[in-house]
Formats: sequence, structure tokens, C-alpha cells
Amino acid sequence: MPQKPHVPDIFSASVRPLLFCCVLLWVVTGQAQSTPQSIRLDRISPEIGDVQAALQAAPDQGQAQPLQLRTDGAEHESAPLLRDHRTYWAIIAAACMLASGFLVLLVVKSRINRELKREIEERELTERALQESSFQIESILRAAPIGIGLVQDRVLMRANQRLCLLTGYDRSELIGRSARMLYVNDADYAYVGEEKYRQIRERGIGTVETRWRRKSGEVINVLLSSAPLDQNDWSRGVTFSALDITERKKMEWERARLQRELTQSYKMEALGQLTGGIAHDFNNILGIIVGYTDLARESGINKTRKESYLEKVAQAADRARQLVGQMMLFSRADPEEDKPLLLPPLIKEDIKLLRSTLPSAIRIEMDLMENPPRVMMGLTQLNQLLMNLCINARDAMNGSGTLSIRLNWARQLHRTCSSCHQLVHGDWLELSVTDTGAGIATHAFERLFEPFFTTKQLGKGTGMGLAVVHGIMLNHGGHVLVESKLGSGTSFRLLFPPLQEDAGGLPDPADWQTPTPHGEGRRLLVVDDEIDLARYLGDLMELHGYRVRIVTESGKALALFKEAPMSFDLLLTDQTMPGMSGLELIRECRTIRPDIPAVICSGYSEDLDPALVESADLRCLAKPVDKQRLLLSVGALLHLSSPGSIKKKITGN
Repeated sequence: MPQKPHVPDIFSASVRPLLFCCVLLWVVTGQAQSTPQSIRLDRISPEIGDVQAALQAAPDQGQAQPLQLRTDGAEHESAPLLRDHRTYWAIIAAACMLASGFLVLLVVKSRINRELKREIEERELTERALQESSFQIESILRAAPIGIGLVQDRVLMRANQRLCLLTGYDRSELIGRSARMLYVNDADYAYVGEEKYRQIRERGIGTVETRWRRKSGEVINVLLSSAPLDQNDWSRGVTFSALDITERKKMEWERARLQRELTQSYKMEALGQLTGGIAHDFNNILGIIVGYTDLARESGINKTRKESYLEKVAQAADRARQLVGQMMLFSRADPEEDKPLLLPPLIKEDIKLLRSTLPSAIRIEMDLMENPPRVMMGLTQLNQLLMNLCINARDAMNGSGTLSIRLNWARQLHRTCSSCHQLVHGDWLELSVTDTGAGIATHAFERLFEPFFTTKQLGKGTGMGLAVVHGIMLNHGGHVLVESKLGSGTSFRLLFPPLQEDAGGLPDPADWQTPTPHGEGRRLLVVDDEIDLARYLGDLMELHGYRVRIVTESGKALALFKEAPMSFDLLLTDQTMPGMSGLELIRECRTIRPDIPAVICSGYSEDLDPALVESADLRCLAKPVDKQRLLLSVGALLHLSSPGSIKKKITGN
């Protein structure tokens, strides 16, 4: 029969390491209550306590045997163990339970360590990504061809190198300073702020042109584009880009100047084509004036007939004045302000001027609607449109045919503009010019509005006529439709956007039927180098109650005024005179007496200084001077009648 293993040896070999761990746990946690002779296991678990109690009963002698437990050199004595093998397995099971608990702790700790390691790795990856992103942004800012910066609370917080080069400042001179330092004045700074934020509210980004002053003092044109870092919280800052557009603005100005010169040269060329017709009209007018003047001089003519002859002379002179006015208006080089125009009477006046330039075999038909809406345009530009299209129509008909001019509504259009190629929809006021000429060939149709393109013979045209038409219509929101058929003719349809409300137009001639004020003995100094014209003005003003002193040289007029500046109530002068112009005379007189009112007569608006013309105590009249306008102007300046009503009739304000 095999010998049973010694219980202490089994325990020592299998359980002692685990119990050793338990003992350490008891000691550390304060659960063990032991003496140098014994240690109790029931403190750690009730099951181990039951095992201890079972072991303390001897199976064969009924007495317990002491159990020697050695832990790290210290011997602990317990009660004798029972020799039942079931007790050993119970102890082993309890130890395994403890071991499994430690194993669970180890597993949990391992998982926690893995999670911590993963989080640390992810954080390191995130930090590296942020660092790389920061490097990329810095690289982009350095490489950007435009200035880029960040403004927070109107203070520059960031600026790239290009912005420093653009402004001439070092980065240290920009960061932390107010953005106001970059602007020319407070007005520009305030405007950019208002306009920028208005656009940001509407579409999330603001683009504004402004001026900056560089560190050197040089003023540059800048295109700013701004956007907030956070659309919902603008206080976090606004990023902006700055592009130097100084050279571009110079090029645009130069291009506009060349365009004006080219247009002006074309207008003068077109006017040259009218020279023959204008000369014909002037000869007719002069014939009327000379003829009726001779009749009025005849003896034996009764008073009634003589007055009718003089009325014919006056009518012919008025026609001459209108003809000169149209020529001057068409040839003017200064920019003209747009205003509401009523087209029918203006079209009729232009056709009168054109009639004499057309061959007698060309018949003109006009069909103009009554009471059309007004259009916003300069009068000179309207003249250019009609002049260009009618001259082209004349050339296309080779001396005979029909020229039709119509003004009417074009409703519910769905077409493509022939000049700008945009879609045209809705209702428009249409002015059409149609000829019965040869028509336009297909190969030329697509190039009609190109500058310098012409189908006329060499020397017969510059190719700028339709280019000018395109530019005028485009600038005024209009369009051009072209319809042509070879052998049948061509129709140019000008589409004008009508004004929604009647904004007023040309003054009604009836407004001028106002009683002229009496001079009440006021003293006038009349200056004109043309003696007959000066005498006429003097006689006219004397007839209406003024006292007049006539001078034919501006130098003598200035000397006379210096001698007695308070002897005159108003200065009436011509503009173009030898030695000293009318404006120069007025300036010199006002250095002596600043409050002297003046009326200046000129045939050329380009000769007049706008700043002086707009002064309240000066009136400018075009030659030949209208008698009623002259009398009302002088009366208004001298307050001889209601200034408000007179000013309204003169200026239209």
C-alpha cells in the first residue's frame, strides 16, 4: 500500500506560494491578526475559515496537529491539520480562487495599459498632424503672392512676409498695431469697415478697393478680400488678403483715356461727314436772314409787313443757334451726366440735322410713339447712336432707298443680344433704324461690333461706328438686336431699359414764359471784344432798366473795376477774349471785391472751370445768348425777383 504523502510537504509544495501571497496581502491591508505562534486564515474568507476549522480536527486521534508555515524565514504555527484529502483540495480551490482574482486584476491592468498606450499614441499623432498643418500654413503664407493678415478688434495680429513687403513695414512694426495705420485717411478706413461687414453679412466674404499708405509715404491702390474666422462670432478675428492693384488702375485709366480720345476722333470724323449738309443748312439760313433784312430795308414797306420780315429773320437766327448747339453738343469731349430723356422730340431734332446730309433719293419715314417712358442717358450719346446708325444706313443704300426710324414697345422678348450675346427678356423701349440697302453678309455678321472692323472701302470708314453703339448701349444697361437679309436691308433695334417712374426730363419751354424783371437802375459792366455784340447786350439791358458801361478789352475792364469796385452791381463778360479770358477777369475782380456777381457767355464748355461754374453767384450762358435766359439770370443774381423760382427755371433744380 503506497505511503500517503506528508501533508505539510504537499501543502508546502502546492499551496505555500499562494498562501505566502495572501499573507503579504493580509499584512499590507491590516487584515492579519497573528502571533509569532499562529496565524488565522478566517480573516481573509469564510470558506478558508471553514477549511481551517476542518483541518483542526484530527481524523484518527481526534486531536489537531500543529502546522508549521514558513513565510520568508518566519515560522508561524497553526493548529494541527486533519488528514482528510478533501481538505487539501478545498485549500487548493480557495487558493485558485484567489489566484483567479489576481489574474483578473492583471488582465484589467493590461487592458488599461493598452488603452493608455493607444491614447498616448493617438495624442502624439494628433500633435504631429497639428504641427505639420501649422508648418503647411506657414509655408503657404510665405509662398503666397499676396499680403495675408489677421485682424482682431481692429488690431493686426498676424502678417505674412508679402504683406510686410507690400506695406514697407517689418512684421514687428505691424503686429499689435491698429489697422488704421495702413489707410490714407479716416474716411477710407471707415468706408472699408462698413462696406466689408455689409458684404460679409450678405454673402460671407467682403471685397473692397481702397488706398493704403506705405511706410515711405507712397499711396497705393489695394484690393482687400476679408472673411471672419467664425461666421457666428466675428470677435474671434477676420482674415484678409491684400493685392496691390496700383498698376492695374493706371492701365485702366490709360485705357479709358485712349478710349475717350478714340471716340472723340470718331465723333469728329462723323461730324466731318455732315459738313456738307450743315453748310447747306447754314447757307439756307443766311439766305433767309439776308433776304428778309433787305426787304425790311426797302422803302414803302408798311410797319406790319416789316415786323413780319423781322420775325422771319429772328426765326432763321434761332434755327442757326440750334444747329450750332447740336454741333457743339455732338463734338464735346467732356463727359456728360446722364439724365432722363424724352426721346421723340430729340429724335426729330437729330433727323433734321441728318436730313441735309442724305441724298434726295433717300426717303425718311418716322413712326414715334406718343408719351413713351423716359430713358436715362446723356444727350450727346443719344446723338451718337442715331448719327452712327443713320450714316451706316445711308452708305448701305448707295444713294436711294428708305430710312425708317421707329420708337415703340418691345414686349415679352426672348432673344440674344447681337453685341454682348446675353439673353434678353422682358419689356424694353425699342428704337429701330432700318434701311433698304444690300444687307450684311454672313461672314461679317459675327464681327459687326468689333472695333476697326468695316466692310466699307478703304478710306470710307474707320470701323468704330458700331463699336461706339455697342459701348453706349452696354454702359446704359441696353442691348442691340440686328436683323439683316442680303438684298433686302438691315434693321438695328436699340433696346433701352425704361425708367419705372417719371423722373423728369427736359424743361418745358413754357416754363420760360415768365415776366422779365426790371433792372431798377442797377449798374452793369459789359465786356466783349466784339463791339457789335457788346453794344447789342448793352442796348438790351438798358431797355430793361439797367445802367450799362461797355468795355471791349478785358484789361481795360479790370483797370476800370479797380478804380471804383463799388460802382458796379454785376459783371457781364464774354469768355474768349485776347489777353485775359472772362474767367480770369472774374477772378481778378473778386480778389478786390469777392461778392461781385457775374454772368459769363461762352461757346465752349471746355473753357470753363467747373469749380467756379458751380459757385452760387455765377451764371454761365451758351452763345448765342438767349435773351430771356440772360435777363432772368441777371435778375436772379441781383435778387430782382423771386430767386427760388428763377433758379428753378435756369438750373432745373
